[in-house]
Amino acid sequence: MRTWLPSPKSYRAGPGLPAPDGAAAATLLRELRLMAEGVLPAEDGTLAHPPAAALAEPPARAAPPAVLRVVISAIRERQAMEAGYQSFSSPEPRRRRLEPHALVFDGFRWHARARDVETGDFRDFVLGRLSDAALVGLAETDGGSDADWNARMRLEIAPHPDLAVHQRAAVAVDYGMIGERLILTPRRAVNWYVKRRLGLTEGHETRPANDQHIVLVSEREENEGSTRG
Repeated sequence: MRTWLPSPKSYRAGPGLPAPDGAAAATLLRELRLMAEGVLPAEDGTLAHPPAAALAEPPARAAPPAVLRVVISAIRERQAMEAGYQSFSSPEPRRRRLEPHALVFDGFRWHARARDVETGDFRDFVLGRLSDAALVGLAETDGGSDADWNARMRLEIAPHPDLAVHQRAAVAVDYGMIGERLILTPRRAVNWYVKRRLGLTEGHETRPANDQHIVLVSEREENEGSTRG
């Protein structure tokens, strides 16, 4: 009696298979990053045999688990918290009463976005500098009172004007620009972090074009007419 065995199969792109769009490509690259970070198992990704990938990661910045637990509980339950905080304006840590409403990642480390009850100001508090955190009752405010969190900026970015035509075109493709322009609308609270990560801090436009491929053309608050840059 003849025994039939399944034959190996594979799927290959044919002439009728549409090319992946930009969104699909971005999703695939995010998957590869998560795999490289060890967050996503390779078998859960889109590709059966994903390529090797490496990340140029900065050192991991600490976020004490006990502090993180209190911060997240305070955000979810709209609670105030108290914790020691080591700033660099004083040599010793000070006890702070905070009302956190969100977490912020600046590309290198995590912060609690919170109102400092003593000053009334909303600020970012580095998680790794908080200690001995504890919930202390209901918060008086929430994120709706944080003007910088709720406002958005409008950043217009372009290739450096000193680049050659084909170089500018390559930069436009690299950053997903349309008509050699990219518009970003970050929250005002994280606007500076975005510019720092892109190398768009003050004086960037004076750097050589071969080092500084993009420039900040304009910066303004979203839905406002005043432009800077």
